[in-house]
Amino acid sequence: IQSGPWGSLNANRYHVICQAAMKQTNKFLPKGIQKLGVPRALFVHPEFRGEGIGILLFAETKKLLKNLNCDGWTTFAVVDGSRNVTLHPANDMKVLFTFPYNKFKENGIPIFDELVDGTREHSIMYADL
Repeated sequence: IQSGPWGSLNANRYHVICQAAMKQTNKFLPKGIQKLGVPRALFVHPEFRGEGIGILLFAETKKLLKNLNCDGWTTFAVVDGSRNVTLHPANDMKVLFTFPYNKFKENGIPIFDELVDGTREHSIMYADL
């Protein structure tokens, strides 16, 4: 983890979780997916959260991926707030699978056991396009 691609230990830890999730995602996708959209990040500044901006970002991302002829798309939710935005009915997303944070350990010690909002799992979501 420490030798990961980012200059921050926590960023490298998150990178490892995302890589593990990506390796598992294909097992859970519907059959026939030829082109999968995977947005790198969607972020709303803390001062503007709760204003519906996340829902608008999802709508624009969905349009972009449709224009790129993607069959479906997947997102990873790190905390409960992003999971709630992702699962908003307007987004048509469903949970493919989850990774419990307490299973990710470095030297036998959980590395994500005290997240800001108490989130206990990394959620991987999917929707058809």
